[in-house]
Amino acid sequence: MSTIHVFVDYKSVESYLAFGDILRLRDDVGCALVWHPFLAKLTEFGYCDVHDNVVTVHLREHYRKKNPYLYRVAKDTASKRSPVLPLRGPTCLLNTTPLLCGLIFVISVSDETHQPSVVVSYHQQAFAAIWDPANQRDVQSPEVVASLVSAALRDATFADVFITFFRGEGLQALRSCLDSAEAEFGVFEAPSFVLEGVNTKNTALFPARGELFSARPSLSLLRHRLGPGTQSIPMRPTGKEQRGPKSIDVYVDLKSPYAYLSIQPTLQLRRDFDVTLNWLPFTLDIQSFLGSAEVGARDNIVKAGTNRRSERQWRQVKYAYADVRRRGALRDPPLQVYGTRKVWDSSLAGLAMLWAKDRGEDALDRYQSEVWPLFWRRELDIEDTSLMVAVLARVGVETQGFASWASGEGRRRLDAINNHARKLGVFGVPTFVVHDDAFLWGGEHLEEIRVRLSEQGYARPIHSSL
Repeated sequence: MSTIHVFVDYKSVESYLAFGDILRLRDDVGCALVWHPFLAKLTEFGYCDVHDNVVTVHLREHYRKKNPYLYRVAKDTASKRSPVLPLRGPTCLLNTTPLLCGLIFVISVSDETHQPSVVVSYHQQAFAAIWDPANQRDVQSPEVVASLVSAALRDATFADVFITFFRGEGLQALRSCLDSAEAEFGVFEAPSFVLEGVNTKNTALFPARGELFSARPSLSLLRHRLGPGTQSIPMRPTGKEQRGPKSIDVYVDLKSPYAYLSIQPTLQLRRDFDVTLNWLPFTLDIQSFLGSAEVGARDNIVKAGTNRRSERQWRQVKYAYADVRRRGALRDPPLQVYGTRKVWDSSLAGLAMLWAKDRGEDALDRYQSEVWPLFWRRELDIEDTSLMVAVLARVGVETQGFASWASGEGRRRLDAINNHARKLGVFGVPTFVVHDDAFLWGGEHLEEIRVRLSEQGYARPIHSSL
């Protein structure tokens, strides 16, 4: 039987949404779950005002766009669950230390009494105390947490025992758990899942205990590891009539590894559905949220004076590359993904995309099929105009006038696209704007887009070809 270590923080809305999913995964594949506390710095979207709107006044631009989006998606996801998950955001920054100490306490009692169900009961009550408006309580109070503990254990006497634990060894026990999460499991956010005992080549990222799956969307890959079971999507539902093509704006940035993963599945939309794809370059400001550094081209050692990343940011970056590599390895043919040497200025690559796009869909497809693999194999300097011109020429795209266009009209057009995108709320890539329907960030939403298009009657007949 496989063992999955599950790291949660009750103030994490993604942990809340993932809770039912991980229980279903346990029941579907027969794995064992080992629960761990993890103290996240903040709730993913921060906190809300009394009207349930995300407070953004104190945030940098990236998070002013990102945080409200994350909350909207969380509420939408909760509303689609069966039964519906109640969800209303907290109105202050929460310290979940007492709740996490409560989890440690309940787990210890559960181990002694051989009653694993009490841990699930405690999770349910702890999550409800933060997210369910009918049950929200002051979870920063040890006395409130004591009542949750005693309710989960169905024994009122445990309330006083927990208070003694919390005021004694509880905080040290939590610190030990958090240190273990980082040192043994490589965890840097909640929820995270570690499949125990899986041999992984990246021992620097997954130090001792197994393969790390970070954030709720990674559960689909974890399920694949344990035994894939994909749900087929109907090509044309009964009773739906096809209409004119649906337009989808696709914002990408060459320097995003997750955008690279999304290219082929996005192109597949055009083959399977009556859609037009409007590819748009969006220049990410990665330094503003992930810092920056430059490594040697051959030794991957950080160059002196270039490291402007915290330890947590390094964990995020290294995990992202490892995650993309393992996902890319599942493609046919596999995608080669090497971490970039630095945070590149990808605006020139975006300009080349617009140049190719102006010369037709085929020209743009040829450019994309060439430039993405080259860059992610570390074989292309995307800040060198002559090299970008060479890429365009190699795929048969006219290049005369590109350099002057890129420094004038093209630059103004790229800036206008980025300014419009930011007004729309774009903050990351890939972002899909499905006209009159949806605004979705992340390649994990491609399946949702396929379902929407299928339900709306945009699926091509199975015998159809472009």
